Amino acid sequence: MSYVNIINRAYLESELERHGLMDFAEELIERVIENVSQYDVYEKILIYVVSVVNDVLKKVHAQFNILENEDEEEQVKHVEFETLTLSE
Repeated sequence: MSYVNIINRAYLESELERHGLMDFAEELIERVIENVSQYDVYEKILIYVVSVVNDVLKKVHAQFNILENEDEEEQVKHVEFETLTLSE
């Protein structure tokens, strides 16, 4: 696989921004790219990131769905951001 396309990346970024966690965006996306090759179409993956923000430990859980690729010759996995939960 050569490419991962998060089809609703703007929604992911808006959810992170809403919680004041834009610093997590690149790390979450990197983790999705690293892990998506281990899963098949229609599977859900959970990405978990922990960091300290303003001296508070933040735990971010983001769920993604792997979608069907209509063009099998294309080396792209399409991933859809579904939900984000935050805990401290």
